[in-house]
Amino acid sequence: VSSATVIISFQSVIVYIMAITLKLESSSGMKCLGVFFGILGTTLTAIHDEVNADESDPECYDEDSIIDIATTTKGDVLATIAAILYASYAIQVRLYCPENENLYSLQLLLGYIGLVSMVAAAPLVI
Repeated sequence: VSSATVIISFQSVIVYIMAITLKLESSSGMKCLGVFFGILGTTLTAIHDEVNADESDPECYDEDSIIDIATTTKGDVLATIAAILYASYAIQVRLYCPENENLYSLQLLLGYIGLVSMVAAAPLVI
């Protein structure tokens, strides 16, 4: 399991903390337990993959290659930014969309979000 996968898996914690901070959610034992089990599952998966890694697999352990720490760190930073941005996106949808879904079309809203994201990211992709 790459470190980026683990970081992205922790976005549920980020969403929960942001929602509590903005007073959109109340803290309860069941919610904390759910976040804990999410973290536990990610941790156990990472530990299982590390313990069961096949040492003969050249992709896992290539002694001739040098791990570029700067590239790994850059990937971790980008994954962390992605997790934080997704968490803020989820919180904003919850914050700005009314409780009554008859007042707006969620599909249209998500379509507009996708369109704006595509136009904003086009210069980066192209």
